[in-house]
Amino acid sequence: MIQATEHQIQNAIMGYLRAKGYYVMRLNSGAIRSRDGHGKMNLIRLMEPGTPDVLAFKGRPAYSITPNGEPSYQSNIIFVEVKAGKNKPTTLQKMKMDELMRYGATCFVAYSVEDLIKLGI
Repeated sequence: MIQATEHQIQNAIMGYLRAKGYYVMRLNSGAIRSRDGHGKMNLIRLMEPGTPDVLAFKGRPAYSITPNGEPSYQSNIIFVEVKAGKNKPTTLQKMKMDELMRYGATCFVAYSVEDLIKLGI
């Protein structure tokens, strides 16, 4: 049996979330090297290490109206750490997901689109 790569699983999850009406972003963590116009090497930081692979959200009207008459919106923010095979999140990834959940985000590890379906997403 051929196993899907993490990249293939990630693309499937992102496509599924978009089909469900979510705005979806791929989050790259770590750093990349780049040269400036003078040949000097620079290190460009991306997202913080441990940041989950996928961010997805969709707004839904709240039951209130702002003082200026506009509807108030709440966000349904989801972070997904994508893994393939028997891989597990690192300690740093677990710590980052715990931090994000303290701020009200939903965070989980997914090995397939079926994992999102099981969670009711």
